[in-house]
Amino acid sequence: MVFGRECKDYGLKSDTLVLHADGTFDQVVIAQDGRHFDATGQHWKFLPPHSIELNQRRNFFTTQNYKNLVGVPEFESIIVEFSSPPSIVFNPDSDCFYTKTQ
Repeated sequence: MVFGRECKDYGLKSDTLVLHADGTFDQVVIAQDGRHFDATGQHWKFLPPHSIELNQRRNFFTTQNYKNLVGVPEFESIIVEFSSPPSIVFNPDSDCFYTKTQ
């Protein structure tokens, strides 16, 4: 995830989303203090023309206290921007998004 100004204060060092061709996904999150939050074998589905449904992505951008940081598993329908490289965006006005890496 690219952490823009809107999500840099949530205590996360990295948030990696891996979409597999079999319709499953893994989310690997590392907090700034080194704690790991991994969700593997979750399910995703592409919805044409430009959306993805994730059955349970851990959402850390909530009002939870940093000491109790665990992420809230939530169903999400998010936007895919077919730019170069492609991006997955939660809110078109946000500067926090996933982007494809090599």
